[in-house]
Amino acid sequence: MFCYDFIEIMRTNRFSLCLLALSLILQGCSERPEFKAIKTGAKQGNAADQYRLGWNYRTGNDVGPDEEVAMKWFHKAADQNHLKSQVTLGYIYLEGNGVAQNSKAAFKWFQKAAAQNSPQGEFLLGKMHLNGSGTEPDVKEAMRWFHKAGRKGNHMALFYLGRIHEEGREVKWNVVEAYKFYILAERGDAIKRLAKSMTPAQISEAVKYAVDF
Repeated sequence: MFCYDFIEIMRTNRFSLCLLALSLILQGCSERPEFKAIKTGAKQGNAADQYRLGWNYRTGNDVGPDEEVAMKWFHKAADQNHLKSQVTLGYIYLEGNGVAQNSKAAFKWFQKAAAQNSPQGEFLLGKMHLNGSGTEPDVKEAMRWFHKAGRKGNHMALFYLGRIHEEGREVKWNVVEAYKFYILAERGDAIKRLAKSMTPAQISEAVKYAVDF
């Protein structure tokens, strides 16, 4: 009788039993020591571990993916001025990747990263000023942040400075300045293209300015 009842239960409650079995299997799975340590550190307020745990939940590494939980941990770390978390939140809000797109929130977090002298944060803040994303468009303010990031070796910031001077966007068109910034950005394609319209004297001047930057 017991055997028959068991078979009948299996037949009629197959899905529920599968869920139960899966639950038991998952309960039996032990977490990696590294992941346990990250969770412990995050709960104790360690910003670096909160950032790592955020990525675990965002990517589904060692745990089921959960965007809401990931954002919670990124925010906890960013509120402690964890630089990578601030930049990460800026990117997530800017792209609307897994959350509602929010340019103002992105601007806020890039601004916080830039305030900590992050060249990446400075470049991204400059780009938002340039495009009028999350704030009013302001080319001069964008250039200010590009200069800050460029002096720290951010090649994209230097490239954008080159483009602004080449296009004459709210600054006087200046092919020498554009060429200088393309040299500093190591953009061979732009250098070759621009060199075709420049004199040898202009190129020499741009090279000198690049060395002195």
